[in-house]
Amino acid sequence: MSISLSEAKKFASGAASLDLAIAPDYTVVAAWLARRSSSLMSSYGVPGADNQLRWSDNPNTYDDGMDPSIAVSGSGKLLEIHESDGPFTTQMWYHTGTANKNGIDYKKSIRVGMDDDTYGGGNPCIRINNEGTVVALFQTDSHLMLLHYLVGSIVGNVVQWGSVHDLPTGMRAISPRFALNNKHLMVSAFFSNNLFDSNMVIATALVSGGTLNYQAFETSMEGMFPSVALDDKGRVYLMYQKGSSIYFRSGQVHEETFVINWDSEPKRIAEGYRTALAVRDNLLVYGYVDDDNNAYCATAVI
Repeated sequence: MSISLSEAKKFASGAASLDLAIAPDYTVVAAWLARRSSSLMSSYGVPGADNQLRWSDNPNTYDDGMDPSIAVSGSGKLLEIHESDGPFTTQMWYHTGTANKNGIDYKKSIRVGMDDDTYGGGNPCIRINNEGTVVALFQTDSHLMLLHYLVGSIVGNVVQWGSVHDLPTGMRAISPRFALNNKHLMVSAFFSNNLFDSNMVIATALVSGGTLNYQAFETSMEGMFPSVALDDKGRVYLMYQKGSSIYFRSGQVHEETFVINWDSEPKRIAEGYRTALAVRDNLLVYGYVDDDNNAYCATAVI
């Protein structure tokens, strides 16, 4: 399956990271960390008839912290999570809210309360499906870089979290990213930042109750700072940085083995880093940050 990606256009400056989500009315929501500060910024873009995004004039500063991640459910419920320095460990905080073509409405910031505060939590990623199932994947805020996850559900403007779980085999990685669809399928992508091993880990899992049951792992692709999107048909879209270039790849999760069958070799699409991907129905959106800390974004019909 060949996907034609249009050239990404600049929509923000001074960005140090980026995450993207798509609302039910196909409004694209962006969240990023402002460069050389702790300000968390967000904006939204509405697709026109030509599928070009019309971004809001003024980005919104909605909180302080680092490494924001954002998601929107099928009902337009927005979830954002980020890390913030606590007295002893790095803490995670989240917002609920709404997102549509009329704008973004953030509710108050709430700390992610875990049953063991010694975990801390850094580089979090959050996703929500149409049933209201919430999954957060994050790393330990230490040199060990162990990965953990939380599964919960959203009730009103609050997430009811379950217990903290470790990922299998004591995975060590940074910048974990994943996608979750409405069939309880999840695809994760992360990298170790190890001088002796620059390959990414791509893993499939099923969400069952409050746990993730991992099915298949792939470690053959070299890259860093990956992002991943997943639709309800099991189509996977992967973007990552290799050197100073951004690469894109798509594939299909096998219904029985849960192994990803890739369509073709990765395709270089731009110069940059800190990738972001999201999909809803037939709309795919991708983004990245360039060396001058400008944030870029584009859509594609799939």
